[in-house]
Amino acid sequence: MKKEPKKETKRKAPAADAGAKREALKVEMRPIGDVKPYDNNPRDNSASVPKLARLIREYGFTQPIVVDEQGVILAGHTRLAAAKELGLERVPVTVLRGVTPDQAAAYRLADNRVAEFSAWDADKLAEECNALSAAGLDLSDLDFDALLVADGAEEEAKEPKEKPEPKIDLARPQLVVECDDDADAERKFNKAAELGWKCTLSI
Repeated sequence: MKKEPKKETKRKAPAADAGAKREALKVEMRPIGDVKPYDNNPRDNSASVPKLARLIREYGFTQPIVVDEQGVILAGHTRLAAAKELGLERVPVTVLRGVTPDQAAAYRLADNRVAEFSAWDADKLAEECNALSAAGLDLSDLDFDALLVADGAEEEAKEPKEKPEPKIDLARPQLVVECDDDADAERKFNKAAELGWKCTLSI
């Protein structure tokens, strides 16, 4: 009997994820007028603009503005506003290609929202701020002091508070009666009231 040749089984290559299909992001310099803010941007970053402008002036543009293929901002409205305040003529931009309008809208919201889930470690923050202050660096406009005060107040509020002991007037004789439960307390309170005693319940 002739042996049939073995059939080779071809393995399918794993499907690439959406991020891997896109080309690597490139940073390019564009005239500031070519970068368009998203008209329906729900985030008000006006208070952050002067602070970010100071950082850009000191350290330069460390994060490019992310735009879609039409030049509309996906992430970086505050960076654009700060660049305008500084009078910059060109800004670094990276284009996120191949996204649908719905994906673009979702990305805008997510980019702003994700950072809000982070929290500060108050001890480490205080250590960093103290070290930078000792080195002569001014971070006062970032209001870290208020952040640390608020964190301390929050921790204090979480601590269980001891109930104050009832004040006893030693100038008048008093009788302290212990009760087994609420019903027993009510019964003894009513009985004392019938006898004309001035009673105070302390739980």
